[in-house]
Amino acid sequence: MQPSPRVLVVGTTADYIDWIRHSCPGNALFLTDPLIRQSAQEPPPSLFEEILFNLSDHHRVRNALQRHLRKERISLVGITSYDCESMALAALLARDFALPYPTIEAVQNCRDKFRSKRLWHRHGVPCPRARRVHMQADAVAFLHHIDGPCVLKPVGGSGSELVFVSHNQWLFVT
Repeated sequence: MQPSPRVLVVGTTADYIDWIRHSCPGNALFLTDPLIRQSAQEPPPSLFEEILFNLSDHHRVRNALQRHLRKERISLVGITSYDCESMALAALLARDFALPYPTIEAVQNCRDKFRSKRLWHRHGVPCPRARRVHMQADAVAFLHHIDGPCVLKPVGGSGSELVFVSHNQWLFVT
């Protein structure tokens, strides 16, 4: 009996799992954190289709995945992640299972906003000046140095969460 080919979906939400299961039945294996499943309103996939596991330890996840693949006679033909926080794990698993996916270094470069800017600058890609700030005084000094509006954002993460624009130092006063 030939192993069943599946795309591994690493760490996504229950609504995406439900949508993928219905739009592409039988094509995915879901690697899901148990906390996602606990709060889900959507029905869970079968035990064959989903591995519930704490996704914080790459080595333990890899071992659980290997056991599941052997037990259920599944072969992986691809990997994806719809959750930014799970992209690093997806990169490591892709490396472990020889699947095409961006490298862990590429994921880290994209997820760290300051690292991204340094790489762009080094390779001649125009981008705004950037500096890490650790204290209120650092932010005010940078604002005065650039003599213009300043965008504050966390180093990690995605999207526009916790991003602020300041045209003067009063945003930095607590």
